[in-house]
Amino acid sequence: MRIPLLRRIGLGLAAACLPCAAPPSTAMASPPSWTSRPSVVGFWAGEDVVTAHGRQPSGPDNYYEPAYRGALTPAVWEVLREQHVPLYINMRYGRDFGPVPAGTRSDATALVRKANALGVPVIAWLVVPFKDGYWAYEGNAATMKTAARAWSSWKNAKRLRFSSVALDQEFSWRNLQTYISLRLGGDTTGLTNWMSGNIDPDGQCAAFRTYRDLISWAHDRGIAVTAAQAPMIADDLRDGKTALQDALNMTGSSPGYDQTYLMAYRSAVAQAASDPGPAYVASYYADMRTYFGRTGQVSLGIGGEAPYDTLTPMVNDVRMLTGLGAKQIPVYSLETTVDEFGAAGVQKIVEAARHPMKGTELAAATRPTPFSEALRAASAQMDATATTLTQQVHPRGPNTWPGGCGDLTVRPLAHRPPARGH
Repeated sequence: MRIPLLRRIGLGLAAACLPCAAPPSTAMASPPSWTSRPSVVGFWAGEDVVTAHGRQPSGPDNYYEPAYRGALTPAVWEVLREQHVPLYINMRYGRDFGPVPAGTRSDATALVRKANALGVPVIAWLVVPFKDGYWAYEGNAATMKTAARAWSSWKNAKRLRFSSVALDQEFSWRNLQTYISLRLGGDTTGLTNWMSGNIDPDGQCAAFRTYRDLISWAHDRGIAVTAAQAPMIADDLRDGKTALQDALNMTGSSPGYDQTYLMAYRSAVAQAASDPGPAYVASYYADMRTYFGRTGQVSLGIGGEAPYDTLTPMVNDVRMLTGLGAKQIPVYSLETTVDEFGAAGVQKIVEAARHPMKGTELAAATRPTPFSEALRAASAQMDATATTLTQQVHPRGPNTWPGGCGDLTVRPLAHRPPARGH
């Protein structure tokens, strides 16, 4: 099975079709002094479900079905244990924790307990029912805050240990379908009208403040909060405004996350157009470091799909990122990677982080190609369109970043000794 088709196409279209400014140079980038810390590869896991018809990608009709765990074979568990590989486990509000409908089956408690017993770090990747957006976005900040509180109560009651909680900041499920339909249909007028209808700078600020409060609430309890974000979010920040995010109903550039991972999915782009090469990934890593400092990282994907249908490109991209100074490299997904490469492939990808690229090899890998430059040059026009639309429908124009929505500073993470259940 593979990542849900709509999301895969959406990430590819975002990179292949949106107009962009030239990326910061990465060819000569050198790791900062703090890169003496080890680099770690992890895996997003557990998004597929098992229905009466077998394994299926996640969708609106199967949200409450049990998660597929076929990738977690004894051999894979052994790699995860030996290498202390972090798992970013898909956790569903209303299925795995919170108010759960009668008859709903979940093995989340047992799964996390097993990972805890084996010393495998676990990050709770929170999602909500599809009617509420599934992924975190501008319109469901309050729902995500409620889900995070419910997850915290559940983990404490069950005495489960998590390294952090992760929010997936991108489109809502419904907005993704609308966006893809308009893009694939070539409906430029429809896309412009849809974007214009989404614009609400005041609502964007309210959502940013809610996410700020969520992070502060978690920090007060010693809970680190991370975020994955769609590529358009980084593209949006180049002009110092957040018009494009607002027009797409995204709020991924909150400055308070403990780690922020941009989904630099080469495979998604390759399916929508052609392979942009490693420089595409490197350029987004440079952006993330520029905008978010040490907390800015990237996530790789999609394991098992071209060009990652062979092991060498994935291994080399991990080596390239560690050579540039990346500290955390989550890969989407454990299931697709195990499907293609098995436990031995997982181990090779994880071990690649211990062999960073250097010198001429690193310079060659990060050197932009015409196609990677065209891709990274693709968002400026869309961003400019979003800015113009905002100026037309709102007197003060788009919010500036990072200060346009006021003080988004979060309270510091409380460093508490690990307790049972935390």
